[in-house]
This record gives sequence, C-alpha cells and structure tokens, in this order.
Amino acid sequence: MITLKEVSIKFITSLKLPLIFIFMLWCIFLSNLILFGGSLNQYGVQPRVASGIYGILFSPFLHGNFAHIIGNSIFFLLLSWIICFNSVKLWYKTLIYGTILGGLFTWIFGLGGVHIGASGVVFALWGTIVGMDINRKNPYYIIASIVLFLGYGMSFIWGLIPQDGISWAGHFGGLLSGLACSKQVKYNNKY
Repeated sequence: MITLKEVSIKFITSLKLPLIFIFMLWCIFLSNLILFGGSLNQYGVQPRVASGIYGILFSPFLHGNFAHIIGNSIFFLLLSWIICFNSVKLWYKTLIYGTILGGLFTWIFGLGGVHIGASGVVFALWGTIVGMDINRKNPYYIIASIVLFLGYGMSFIWGLIPQDGISWAGHFGGLLSGLACSKQVKYNNKY
C-alpha cells in the first residue's frame, strides 16, 4: 500500500520534467523576443510549403506573444502533470506524437500562414488522457478526464473550431496524435 508521504513525493517529482520543459519554452520565447524581435516565428509550420515542413520540429517552441505562451504553459503543466504522475514514459511518447504527427497534420490540413505554439502538444496531452480513459478504462484517467472536461471542456472544444489566428489544424492534429498514442499503449501493456 502506498503511503501519503510517497504520494506527496510523487506529486512533487511529477512536476519536475514539465517545469523544465516550460522553462525551456520561456527561454526560447524571451530570446526570440529580445534578441531576434520575434523573427524566429517564421520557422513554424507552413502548410503545404516544402520548406515549411521543418517547422514541425520548431513550431512547439515558438510563441507569438505573452498571452500565447502563458496559456500554453498553464495547460501544458496541468496535463503533463496528470500524465507524468502516472507514467513519465507515456509523457515523453505523447510529446513525440504531438510534435511529429500533430505537426504533420497541421502541415497537410492547416490554413495558410505560419503555425506556431505548443498548443498542438497540449491537445496531444489531452488526447492521451482521454484516450487512456477510453482504451484502458483506468480509473485514474477516467477521473482526470471528467475533472478536465468539467473545468476546461469548453476551452478545449473551442480550440477545435476554425477561427482567425488560432490553428484549429494544430489543435485537432494534436488531439488525434494523443488518441493515437494512447491507442498504441493499449497494446503495449507497460503503462
């Protein structure tokens, strides 16, 4: 039986990797803003442009303004903590799926312009949590899904609706990649 002290320690250590990742996002954002005047944002995903495919790897680390990075940081931390508390390996896998598959979806289906931000990865984290709920019937993920939907459901749904200045393709691609990640885990019983 796990003790309250062990749960407390796991609670705190589960925040370590997400906080390091967020710190890295902020360092890149501030460097881009201060040293480059935001010009690095041109290296985001450019849909259906051959040179824009490289943005798949860069776009999660680029943000347009403070509101953009603050919003992504809050949701990233919350969703990452939920996954890391249960499985750090699943968290890493979700980041990879969200970046590569979500970015590829954005490159194929995104509307014009340059798509930047970690929100595709945030939606991948959400998709993994929902997918683990559906695929694994894990009580931990069922409770997490219910609480997340009650608290933030409309924000997530709103992000999937095409709007000016918001990459619905990045969000939808991230969600699908998270669901795909959780589906793969179903058959790999290591979580």
